Amino acid sequence: MANFKGFVKVLTVSTVGLTLLAGAESANAQSFLPQEEGEVELTNLICLTGDCIAPKGFTITSLDYSQDLPDDANYGVSRFFMDSKGTANDYGFGIKFKADDAGTNPHSSEIYWGRPVAFDKDGNAIENGELEVGRFLFTFDEKVSLDLSFLDVEESKGAFSSILKVNGNDFNQSLPAGADDNIQNVSLTNVKSFEVQLGNPGINSDITKFQKTGDGVNIQVAAKTPEPAATFSFAALAVAGMFGVAKRRKSTKHA
Repeated sequence: MANFKGFVKVLTVSTVGLTLLAGAESANAQSFLPQEEGEVELTNLICLTGDCIAPKGFTITSLDYSQDLPDDANYGVSRFFMDSKGTANDYGFGIKFKADDAGTNPHSSEIYWGRPVAFDKDGNAIENGELEVGRFLFTFDEKVSLDLSFLDVEESKGAFSSILKVNGNDFNQSLPAGADDNIQNVSLTNVKSFEVQLGNPGINSDITKFQKTGDGVNIQVAAKTPEPAATFSFAALAVAGMFGVAKRRKSTKHA
Protein backbone atom coordinates (compact mmCIF):
# COMPACT_ATOMS: atom_id res chain seq x y z
CA MET A 1 0.00 0.00 0.00
CA ALA A 2 1.27 3.45 -0.88
CA ASN A 3 2.19 5.76 1.98
CA PHE A 4 -0.49 8.30 2.87
CA LYS A 5 1.18 11.63 2.05
CA GLY A 6 -1.78 13.93 1.45
CA PHE A 7 -4.18 15.54 3.81
CA VAL A 8 -7.67 14.42 4.67
CA LYS A 9 -10.59 16.07 2.92
CA VAL A 10 -13.40 17.09 5.22
CA LEU A 11 -16.83 18.22 4.11
CA THR A 12 -19.20 19.35 6.85
CA VAL A 13 -22.85 19.44 5.84
CA SER A 14 -25.92 20.51 7.78
CA THR A 15 -29.49 21.21 6.77
CA VAL A 16 -28.66 24.89 6.27
CA GLY A 17 -25.19 25.04 4.80
CA LEU A 18 -21.90 23.47 3.84
CA THR A 19 -18.58 23.70 5.64
CA LEU A 20 -15.21 22.68 4.21
CA LEU A 21 -12.58 21.67 6.75
CA ALA A 22 -9.04 20.40 6.63
CA GLY A 23 -8.61 18.07 9.56
CA ALA A 24 -7.59 14.71 10.92
CA GLU A 25 -9.31 11.35 10.75
CA SER A 26 -12.39 11.09 13.01
CA ALA A 27 -11.67 9.72 16.48
CA ASN A 28 -12.35 6.01 16.56
CA ALA A 29 -13.24 6.12 20.26
CA GLN A 30 -16.42 8.05 19.43
CA SER A 31 -17.58 5.62 16.78
CA PHE A 32 -21.18 4.46 16.62
CA LEU A 33 -20.07 1.36 14.73
CA PRO A 34 -19.02 -1.79 16.65
CA GLN A 35 -15.35 -1.84 17.60
CA GLU A 36 -14.70 -5.46 16.70
CA GLU A 37 -14.35 -7.48 13.53
CA GLY A 38 -17.24 -9.48 12.15
CA GLU A 39 -20.57 -9.35 10.34
CA VAL A 40 -22.96 -6.63 11.53
CA GLU A 41 -26.64 -7.39 12.04
CA LEU A 42 -29.01 -6.01 9.39
CA THR A 43 -32.74 -5.49 9.77
CA ASN A 44 -33.66 -7.26 6.54
CA LEU A 45 -31.16 -10.13 6.16
CA ILE A 46 -30.52 -13.22 8.26
CA CYS A 47 -27.00 -13.30 9.68
CA LEU A 48 -24.91 -15.22 7.16
CA THR A 49 -21.99 -16.13 9.42
CA GLY A 50 -24.26 -17.12 12.32
CA ASP A 51 -22.65 -14.71 14.80
CA CYS A 52 -23.62 -11.14 13.88
CA ILE A 53 -22.70 -8.07 15.92
CA ALA A 54 -25.78 -6.09 17.01
CA PRO A 55 -25.50 -2.30 16.57
CA LYS A 56 -26.26 -0.19 19.65
CA GLY A 57 -28.38 2.94 19.33
CA PHE A 58 -29.15 2.46 15.65
CA THR A 59 -30.05 -0.09 12.99
CA ILE A 60 -28.73 -0.77 9.49
CA THR A 61 -30.87 -1.88 6.55
CA SER A 62 -29.27 -3.10 3.32
CA LEU A 63 -30.92 -1.56 0.25
CA ASP A 64 -31.24 -2.70 -3.34
CA TYR A 65 -29.28 -0.47 -5.73
CA SER A 66 -29.93 -2.51 -8.89
CA GLN A 67 -32.34 0.17 -10.14
CA ASP A 68 -29.30 2.33 -10.84
CA LEU A 69 -27.57 -0.41 -12.85
CA PRO A 70 -28.11 -1.82 -16.36
CA ASP A 71 -30.73 -4.55 -16.62
CA ASP A 72 -28.10 -7.23 -17.13
CA ALA A 73 -26.06 -6.25 -14.03
CA ASN A 74 -25.96 -9.14 -11.59
CA TYR A 75 -25.94 -7.44 -8.17
CA GLY A 76 -28.12 -8.09 -5.14
CA VAL A 77 -28.20 -6.46 -1.70
CA SER A 78 -24.91 -6.24 0.21
CA ARG A 79 -23.82 -7.40 3.65
CA PHE A 80 -22.02 -5.19 6.19
CA PHE A 81 -18.89 -6.15 8.13
CA MET A 82 -16.51 -4.45 10.54
CA ASP A 83 -12.85 -4.83 9.64
CA SER A 84 -9.43 -3.53 10.63
CA LYS A 85 -6.14 -3.50 8.80
CA GLY A 86 -3.53 -6.17 9.34
CA THR A 87 -5.68 -9.22 10.00
CA ALA A 88 -6.85 -11.78 7.48
CA ASN A 89 -10.39 -13.12 7.93
CA ASP A 90 -12.10 -16.13 6.39
CA TYR A 91 -15.82 -16.03 7.18
CA GLY A 92 -16.82 -18.81 4.82
CA PHE A 93 -19.53 -18.41 2.18
CA GLY A 94 -16.88 -17.09 -0.21
CA ILE A 95 -15.93 -14.15 2.05
CA LYS A 96 -12.18 -13.80 2.63
CA PHE A 97 -10.48 -10.59 3.68
CA LYS A 98 -6.73 -10.27 3.22
CA ALA A 99 -4.63 -8.44 5.78
CA ASP A 100 -3.94 -5.86 3.08
CA ASP A 101 -6.46 -5.79 0.26
CA ALA A 102 -5.53 -5.14 -3.33
CA GLY A 103 -7.52 -1.91 -3.20
CA THR A 104 -9.05 -0.37 -0.08
CA ASN A 105 -6.61 -0.19 2.84
CA PRO A 106 -7.09 1.82 6.04
CA HIS A 107 -4.02 3.66 7.29
CA SER A 108 -4.17 2.38 10.84
CA SER A 109 -4.73 -1.07 12.32
CA GLU A 110 -6.40 0.61 15.30
CA ILE A 111 -9.34 1.87 13.25
CA TYR A 112 -12.37 -0.34 12.62
CA TRP A 113 -14.13 0.44 9.35
CA GLY A 114 -17.59 -0.50 8.19
CA ARG A 115 -17.03 -2.64 5.13
CA PRO A 116 -19.79 -3.45 2.60
CA VAL A 117 -19.60 -6.83 0.91
CA ALA A 118 -21.21 -7.02 -2.54
CA PHE A 119 -23.27 -10.07 -3.53
CA ASP A 120 -24.79 -11.13 -6.81
CA LYS A 121 -28.50 -11.84 -7.25
CA ASP A 122 -27.86 -15.54 -6.60
CA GLY A 123 -26.41 -14.82 -3.15
CA ASN A 124 -22.74 -15.30 -4.00
CA ALA A 125 -20.05 -12.99 -2.63
CA ILE A 126 -18.24 -11.09 -5.39
CA GLU A 127 -14.41 -11.03 -5.58
CA ASN A 128 -14.15 -13.21 -2.45
CA GLY A 129 -16.05 -10.58 -0.52
CA GLU A 130 -13.53 -7.86 -1.39
CA LEU A 131 -15.84 -5.75 -3.58
CA GLU A 132 -16.75 -3.12 -0.99
CA VAL A 133 -19.96 -1.82 -2.54
CA GLY A 134 -23.41 -1.46 -1.04
CA ARG A 135 -26.31 0.84 -0.19
CA PHE A 136 -27.47 1.16 3.41
CA LEU A 137 -30.03 2.96 5.54
CA PHE A 138 -28.81 3.94 9.02
CA THR A 139 -31.63 4.72 11.47
CA PHE A 140 -30.84 6.10 14.95
CA ASP A 141 -32.87 5.78 18.13
CA GLU A 142 -32.75 9.56 18.54
CA LYS A 143 -31.43 12.51 16.55
CA VAL A 144 -27.63 12.82 16.53
CA SER A 145 -24.87 14.87 14.94
CA LEU A 146 -22.40 12.75 13.00
CA ASP A 147 -18.98 12.72 11.41
CA LEU A 148 -19.01 10.29 8.48
CA SER A 149 -15.60 9.20 7.18
CA PHE A 150 -15.31 7.60 3.75
CA LEU A 151 -12.21 5.62 2.82
CA ASP A 152 -10.92 5.33 -0.75
CA VAL A 153 -13.46 7.18 -2.90
CA GLU A 154 -11.71 7.15 -6.28
CA GLU A 155 -14.68 7.21 -8.64
CA SER A 156 -17.56 9.67 -8.72
CA LYS A 157 -19.79 8.65 -11.61
CA GLY A 158 -23.55 9.09 -11.14
CA ALA A 159 -25.06 8.36 -7.71
CA PHE A 160 -22.19 6.21 -6.47
CA SER A 161 -20.35 7.09 -3.26
CA SER A 162 -23.06 9.51 -2.17
CA ILE A 163 -25.21 10.45 0.76
CA LEU A 164 -28.57 9.95 -0.92
CA LYS A 165 -31.04 10.93 1.81
CA VAL A 166 -31.05 12.50 5.28
CA ASN A 167 -34.10 12.07 7.51
CA GLY A 168 -36.00 10.62 4.56
CA ASN A 169 -35.44 13.68 2.37
CA ASP A 170 -33.42 13.65 -0.86
CA PHE A 171 -29.91 14.87 -0.20
CA ASN A 172 -27.81 13.67 -3.15
CA GLN A 173 -24.44 14.71 -1.72
CA SER A 174 -21.89 13.07 -4.03
CA LEU A 175 -18.30 12.64 -2.89
CA PRO A 176 -15.55 13.83 -5.23
CA ALA A 177 -13.06 11.30 -6.56
CA GLY A 178 -9.68 11.34 -4.81
CA ALA A 179 -6.37 9.51 -4.81
CA ASP A 180 -5.80 5.95 -3.61
CA ASP A 181 -6.80 5.38 0.05
CA ASN A 182 -7.94 8.99 0.55
CA ILE A 183 -10.25 9.80 3.47
CA GLN A 184 -13.13 12.26 3.18
CA ASN A 185 -15.14 13.42 6.20
CA VAL A 186 -18.72 14.69 5.99
CA SER A 187 -20.46 16.11 9.06
CA LEU A 188 -24.25 16.01 9.44
CA THR A 189 -26.42 17.58 12.14
CA ASN A 190 -29.86 16.63 13.52
CA VAL A 191 -29.82 13.18 11.92
CA LYS A 192 -32.48 10.56 12.61
CA SER A 193 -31.56 8.54 9.52
CA PHE A 194 -29.37 8.69 6.46
CA GLU A 195 -29.12 6.61 3.29
CA VAL A 196 -25.69 6.12 1.75
CA GLN A 197 -24.24 4.47 -1.35
CA LEU A 198 -20.74 3.11 -0.80
CA GLY A 199 -18.64 2.48 -3.90
CA ASN A 200 -19.35 1.74 -7.54
CA PRO A 201 -19.61 -1.88 -8.73
CA GLY A 202 -17.87 -0.91 -11.96
CA ILE A 203 -20.95 0.08 -13.94
CA ASN A 204 -20.77 3.33 -15.94
CA SER A 205 -17.38 4.00 -14.39
CA ASP A 206 -15.46 7.15 -15.28
CA ILE A 207 -12.17 5.32 -14.64
CA THR A 208 -11.53 2.45 -17.05
CA LYS A 209 -9.87 0.06 -14.61
CA PHE A 210 -12.91 0.15 -12.29
CA GLN A 211 -15.10 -1.33 -14.99
CA LYS A 212 -13.60 -4.72 -14.10
CA THR A 213 -13.01 -4.51 -10.36
CA GLY A 214 -15.27 -1.79 -9.03
CA ASP A 215 -14.41 1.08 -6.68
CA GLY A 216 -14.65 -0.11 -3.07
CA VAL A 217 -15.43 2.35 -0.28
CA ASN A 218 -15.50 1.85 3.51
CA ILE A 219 -17.25 4.01 6.13
CA GLN A 220 -16.80 5.13 9.72
CA VAL A 221 -19.69 6.74 11.65
CA ALA A 222 -18.75 8.79 14.73
CA ALA A 223 -20.35 11.30 17.07
CA LYS A 224 -19.59 14.80 15.88
CA THR A 225 -17.16 16.86 17.95
CA PRO A 226 -17.07 20.67 17.72
CA GLU A 227 -14.40 21.99 15.36
CA PRO A 228 -13.55 25.50 14.16
CA ALA A 229 -14.79 26.01 10.63
CA ALA A 230 -15.64 28.53 7.97
CA THR A 231 -19.08 28.25 6.39
CA PHE A 232 -19.72 28.60 2.67
CA SER A 233 -22.75 28.31 0.39
CA PHE A 234 -23.68 24.97 -1.13
CA ALA A 235 -22.07 26.12 -4.39
CA ALA A 236 -18.71 25.86 -2.66
CA LEU A 237 -18.92 22.07 -2.83
CA ALA A 238 -17.30 22.18 -6.26
CA VAL A 239 -14.16 23.47 -4.61
CA ALA A 240 -13.69 20.11 -2.89
CA GLY A 241 -12.56 18.46 -6.09
CA MET A 242 -9.66 20.91 -6.34
CA PHE A 243 -7.90 19.83 -3.15
CA GLY A 244 -4.72 17.79 -3.62
CA VAL A 245 -4.32 14.36 -2.06
CA ALA A 246 -1.80 11.56 -2.10
CA LYS A 247 -0.36 10.41 -5.41
CA ARG A 248 -2.27 7.46 -6.89
CA ARG A 249 -0.44 4.17 -6.76
CA LYS A 250 0.08 2.13 -9.89
CA SER A 251 -1.97 -0.92 -8.88
CA THR A 252 -4.52 -1.95 -11.48
CA LYS A 253 -6.88 -3.82 -9.14
CA HIS A 254 -9.13 -2.06 -6.68
CA ALA A 255 -11.74 -3.71 -4.49
